[in-house]
Amino acid sequence: MSILELKKHTSNFNFLNWTLLILCALIWGCSYFLIKHALKGFDPIQVADLRILSGGFVLLPFILLAFKKIPFKDYKYVFICSVAGNGVPIYFYPLAQT
Repeated sequence: MSILELKKHTSNFNFLNWTLLILCALIWGCSYFLIKHALKGFDPIQVADLRILSGGFVLLPFILLAFKKIPFKDYKYVFICSVAGNGVPIYFYPLAQT
């Protein structure tokens, strides 16, 4: 990609995009802070369970729409990827902070 092409693509990065990027960074960074403070009142497994439940409730409408597009024979691969990519690490973060 040339410098002119790069400049053309980055000129569309307006104030809303920067705001959303900063908001995502704050949400991502605050999760570790909130885990640390949640561990004062809950066990690590309870913290992970609460994170999974709250994330599941927020993403439920999107999950229902996305699963309609995935063939039923591929559900096992989606399950394996979700457990390996999200389920295992979500339990390790609170355990690592104890």
